[in-house]
Amino acid sequence: MTETTKTKNETILINWNGVLFSENIYAWFQHGQLPVFSNNIEDLMLPDNYVLQKHSSGAYELFAWDSVCEEHLYAGRLFAPKAVELM
Repeated sequence: MTETTKTKNETILINWNGVLFSENIYAWFQHGQLPVFSNNIEDLMLPDNYVLQKHSSGAYELFAWDSVCEEHLYAGRLFAPKAVELM
């Protein structure tokens, strides 16, 4: 469940899976791993050969290539700053 909260200084905070973070950063949530936050998408160490699908919440579902199954499988959720369009 994604919730947004507006603070007094107009920074919007996102609460996803019990983790609170700013809408102005990249946030990468991968199942079974600690979330990764950064100002640069390169710092998130996203899987190679991934595809994105925009979610209705504004976040992205990330699918990584699985060479055993030979298809893209769900890998996690990626949040990007509001000003960034990844597709």
